[in-house]
Amino acid sequence: TIAQGNYAVSRSTNKIGLKRAGLSSAAIENIHNAIRILIKGSATIKEGLSRIEEECQKDEHIQYLVDFVKSSERGVAK
Repeated sequence: TIAQGNYAVSRSTNKIGLKRAGLSSAAIENIHNAIRILIKGSATIKEGLSRIEEECQKDEHIQYLVDFVKSSERGVAK
């Protein structure tokens, strides 16, 4: 994710970095949608995770994101 500002705010998914890492366009869009739901489209992280599991295509990248957020001991910035 790309952040901007004195109090860093998430601005966009680093699509160029994902493309350079060899991900397909479909996988990149799926990750982008999941991040938008998590960061901007839900009131809480827990609600966002539920929406991701319902609305995004399940693949290894989405599962990694969900597992990472769930196992985070200090939480994630929204």
